[in-house]
Amino acid sequence: MGSVGGEGFGGKCLSILQGLYQGHRRFVRVGERDTEWIKCDKGVKQGYVLSPLLFALYLANLSKQLQEVEGVKLGNECISGLLFADDLVLTAESEVDLQRQLGVLANFIRVHRLEINMAKTKVMKMGPGCYQEKAWPIVNPDGSLIGDIEETNVCDYLGVRLGCSRIFQQHCNMMERAIPRQIGLVKVKAKNTPLRKTGTDLLWRMASRPKLLYGVEVIHNVELPSYTPMIKCWIGRIPLRALIDTGATVSIISKSLAKRAKVTIEEETQEIRIASGSKHTVHITAPIEIAFPLADGSMFTTKPMPFLVLDTLPQDCLIGCDLLNKYHAAPCFAKQALFLFGGKKKQVD
Repeated sequence: MGSVGGEGFGGKCLSILQGLYQGHRRFVRVGERDTEWIKCDKGVKQGYVLSPLLFALYLANLSKQLQEVEGVKLGNECISGLLFADDLVLTAESEVDLQRQLGVLANFIRVHRLEINMAKTKVMKMGPGCYQEKAWPIVNPDGSLIGDIEETNVCDYLGVRLGCSRIFQQHCNMMERAIPRQIGLVKVKAKNTPLRKTGTDLLWRMASRPKLLYGVEVIHNVELPSYTPMIKCWIGRIPLRALIDTGATVSIISKSLAKRAKVTIEEETQEIRIASGSKHTVHITAPIEIAFPLADGSMFTTKPMPFLVLDTLPQDCLIGCDLLNKYHAAPCFAKQALFLFGGKKKQVD
């Protein structure tokens, strides 16, 4: 409790905290069996609401000591370390400064009876010479070696994967690889819901999508390939590239494509307003099928559905959210294909 008292806590508050931890005991539950009570004179209570705050107060002095060592300059600020719960990141602009910070850390853990998990502790260098690996020793003030820290090219911090070059690219790649698995989980779990369409939508918006977007707030200036929002598709045997517009409520084909594909255009007309605000009178086709490649390499053909026909459409075809929502589909521009959440696959010749 000395560390907490050093941060200005005292009197009745400090007495209450001391009472909470006096004679503290724990037991471990394995399956349905509990161990005997174990006396604990280290650590904070697991799952206790005050534990994160108490541990932060315990490490507060370490933060002050690290501020006396040169760190990374960001504007007018100098950051020597980042502390979150039991995660600690030391930041330095040179090997000399980092070795000094490790010395401060070694002295702190000796005085406060803490231990470093060497298996989870790594050094990652960024910039010129970052591929020249070396061992980083942590040494006690008396000269005894605590251990050597290995270097790594990739590390995870608070769920975000960082790389020594193109810092956030590793995280973006990891999230991209996770997309098929999240789609599979949504499809499996949605089968057990009474309303499959509603269940799929809720699972995607409330569970899978937040996982895939985790960390996006801190990612900027990432060199990602620029994808054109176009995918391949076929009407009959005629290949074309369709523009995906998730802001469009309806799907449209051009008049020239309708003639090439010999699509029957009904006499019925409808008036729509496009993004520019101007109104257009469009015709409606007879129901037609359209085939798409899927991201897994298979093909999918929609059920016959009518399309709007617009004379001045710059592309052959525009796919709107009416079709995407009907089949719980999402575009994969990297492969010029679709991710499909529901519906049956059908091979096309």
